[in-house]
Amino acid sequence: MFLFVLAICLVLFFLAPHHRRNENSFKPCTLAEMYREFFTDSPEVTRPGIALFLMLGVVGLATSFYPAIFVALARWGFPTAGQPAGALFVFGGMLAAVGALANFIGILLSHMSFGFGTGSSSRDETSFCWIIPLFQLLFAAGSFAVGCSATVTGWISKLLGVH
Repeated sequence: MFLFVLAICLVLFFLAPHHRRNENSFKPCTLAEMYREFFTDSPEVTRPGIALFLMLGVVGLATSFYPAIFVALARWGFPTAGQPAGALFVFGGMLAAVGALANFIGILLSHMSFGFGTGSSSRDETSFCWIIPLFQLLFAAGSFAVGCSATVTGWISKLLGVH
């Protein structure tokens, strides 16, 4: 199951275009291109605001692979039946939700043009513009639920064949 989910994460990160490619555009069309551009063009950390912006980028990058991380953690860290998985999964779910939101905003902003107080979108979004963040949010919500609920932990452990 881990390899299957990891393969989905890799495809969504490296290959799935969230915007259609245009001949004359050099704008990023995948998450990998977006994060390569983000980290190569990021300024030096001179203010707390820049540090927060960079941390959101790191959380968004980690969230791209959180579904696979969740499955690996579930195989390794689930408690015995009748107990919720705990704080690690709650914290991971909350971070993944923030990262999914950061990814969605990054996807939308990656193809917007701003000038003189106005902004416009290229309208070249593909269905992956929505699929990628929704996939990440699904695992974020699942992680949060597993951390809080023994019943959900039992369901997920049966689904993954953990215990």
